[in-house]
Amino acid sequence: MNILHNFTPRVTLLPFHRPSITEGDRQAVARVLDSQWLTTGPEAAAFEREFAAYVGASHAVAVSSCTAGLHLVLRGLGIGSGVPVGEDEVIVPTMTFTATASEVLHAGGRVVLADIDPLTFNLSAGGVAEVARPSVRGVVFVHLAGNPSRLDVTRDWADQHELFVLEDAAHALPAMLHTRRVGSISDATVFSFYATKPLCASEGGMITTEDSVLAERVRTMSCHGVDRDTYRRSRTALAHYDVVEGGYKANLPDLLAALGRSQLARQDVLWARRTRIAGAYVKALGDDPAVARFQYVEPDVISAWHLFLVVLNLDALTISRDRFAEELRALNIATSLHYRPLHRHTYWAELLRDGTRVRGPKSFPHADWLYERLLSLPIFPDMTDEDVEDVIRTVQYVSRRFRR
Repeated sequence: MNILHNFTPRVTLLPFHRPSITEGDRQAVARVLDSQWLTTGPEAAAFEREFAAYVGASHAVAVSSCTAGLHLVLRGLGIGSGVPVGEDEVIVPTMTFTATASEVLHAGGRVVLADIDPLTFNLSAGGVAEVARPSVRGVVFVHLAGNPSRLDVTRDWADQHELFVLEDAAHALPAMLHTRRVGSISDATVFSFYATKPLCASEGGMITTEDSVLAERVRTMSCHGVDRDTYRRSRTALAHYDVVEGGYKANLPDLLAALGRSQLARQDVLWARRTRIAGAYVKALGDDPAVARFQYVEPDVISAWHLFLVVLNLDALTISRDRFAEELRALNIATSLHYRPLHRHTYWAELLRDGTRVRGPKSFPHADWLYERLLSLPIFPDMTDEDVEDVIRTVQYVSRRFRR
C-alpha cells in the first residue's frame, strides 16, 4: 500500500515522444541552406547510398513519405495495371495505420484485410492463409512497433504462388530477422522518416529493393515520370528531358535528406537507448497484475523498439484502457494507441461491408481483443533514467489504485 500513500506525480508532462535533435543535425541542415540547393540533389543521393549500405540493400530510393513509397512500389509491381480496378488483391493486416491499406486502393488494387498473431501483433501465416485465393497478387507485412514479422514463414508460400512481398517498415529501423536487417529481405521495403520515427527527418521515406528495374522505375515515377531529375538537368546548358511514363511528385529534398543522413549516423546509439528503456519496462512491469503481457519478440529477431506496447489485464482492473490512459495523463505521463484496427474505422468498415474494394473474414478476434487492451508507453532516446522511472512508478500507482 506504500505506493498509494507515498506517490508523488511528475510536475511537468512527459510527452509520448520527443525527437532527438543534436547540434550535428542543425549543422547538416545549415550546410544545405548555405549551399542554396534545397531540393533533390547530392544530399539525397548520398543519403540513398548510405542508407542502402546500412540496411544491406542493393538499391535505395529516397521519397517524400513512407505513404508515397508504398504507392510507388505497388504501382511499380503492377498493381492496378492492365486489369479492371480492384481485381489485383493485396493482403494487409488490419492492425496498422490507414496508409498501408489506402495505398493499395489508390494504386487500383483491392485490399484484403487479415487478422494478426495474438502474441507478436503482426500478420501471421494463419491470417494470410485464411484470406488467400488466386486473385491475390501480394502481401504487405507491417512490422508493428518495430517488431519484425516472420517473413520466412510465409516467404516460401508466396514464392510458390508467385506473390510479391512488400514490407511496411515505418517502425522497423534498425530491426533484424535472423542475421539480416529489415530492408534487405523482401521484394521491396518502405521506411518512414516522419517526426516520431526512429530516423527523424521531419518527413520523408526510403524504398529499398534488390530489384534494379523496380528501383529505377520508382525513382522515375517519384518525380513526374521524368527521365532526368532537376539536379542533373541543372548541370547542362539546356535542360532537355523526356517524360517516359505517368508519374507523381514524391521526391525527397536535400534539406530533409541532410537531416536524415545525420540521424542515420546515430541509429545504433538511438536504438540502444530505446532497447534499454524497453528492458527497464519489462523488468519493472512484468509482474504487475494490471499488465497481461507485452508484445512477444521472438528469439531470432531484433526489434527496433520504436514503440513499447503494453497489453492491460482488464480482468484485474476496475477501469477501461481509455480510463487508464486518462489517469496517466492526469499524472503527467502521456501515452498513445497503436492501432485501432482498420475494420473498426468508419471508412474501412463501410468498404468491408460493401465488399467491392475491400474484403476480409467475418471477424478479427485477435485484433479486436488486443485493441481493447493495448496501450503505448513513452519510449524515446532522450528520456532520462528519471523519466523512465516516472513512467514505471505512475503505471504501478494507477494499477494499484484501480485494482479489483
